[in-house]
Amino acid sequence: MLLNSGKVVAVSGYSGGTSYGAVFDLGRRDTIWNVAIHRKALGHDEFTPDIVSFTLLKLRFWFATA
Repeated sequence: MLLNSGKVVAVSGYSGGTSYGAVFDLGRRDTIWNVAIHRKALGHDEFTPDIVSFTLLKLRFWFATA
């Protein structure tokens, strides 16, 4: 993934609305990044993840070496 700005931001859509998280600066502009994404569907007590419909994403970035 090429990131010209070197920055990422979380965007969340829920019930027709959109919210934006804080900007995270990876510290390198115009860099090609590798990214790994881990996904976990969350539940709560007796409510299963398919009822709660909330997914947690964890992203890990590291710059590609030539």
